[in-house]
Amino acid sequence: MIYLIDYENVKNDGFMGYEFLTSEDILYIFYSDSVPNIRKQISLKLFQPSMDVRLYKLKTARKNAIDFYIATKLGELIAKTQVPKVAVVTKDHGFYSLTDFWAHVSETKCKIIVEKDIADCILKSGNNDEQYRQVKYQMMSVPLENAYNEYEQQKDLEGRLKAQLAGTEFEEDCPKVIDIFAHTESKKGLYLSSLKQFGRERGTRLYASIRDVKR
Repeated sequence: MIYLIDYENVKNDGFMGYEFLTSEDILYIFYSDSVPNIRKQISLKLFQPSMDVRLYKLKTARKNAIDFYIATKLGELIAKTQVPKVAVVTKDHGFYSLTDFWAHVSETKCKIIVEKDIADCILKSGNNDEQYRQVKYQMMSVPLENAYNEYEQQKDLEGRLKAQLAGTEFEEDCPKVIDIFAHTESKKGLYLSSLKQFGRERGTRLYASIRDVKR
């Protein structure tokens, strides 16, 4: 998807969900001397060869100048690419006028998504692709007590596994064994994963050691 980032408006917060961006996405970032910096962890993700990112710096400071930059670029992109949807990352509600124009006034129709950050734009897109499903899962709300109970259960499981493997040939492999438990639901799956990770002989011995450890 194409994103037009009103960076002067949203700053680093507008990039929430940046970790879900792929090489299929295109970002146009509009900024000015008033907000010249970006968080390092975000820049490391954005500015790599696999990503398509363009910067547009405001030349002359005027009222709503970057808004006009974004609106102009949006029109240019739609005219050139005929894309069905474009996301504008901003907190400025004035951009909803763009959604009205391209949905109801213009002869060329385009869905304009206006949200405060990248994650919300992905959710609003409704694409139902892998990117959308990942964001929906990561951003969903869960009961705090349930999350804490799962945490407690995981800590307990890890403690029992460490105790079970202490003094054995697998003691140093405990993190790998914990990962196997995290990704299997049945004893059959535990057995097959043990063989895959450690080979038939060692995997069989490992399974014999951990099969009775209850989840």
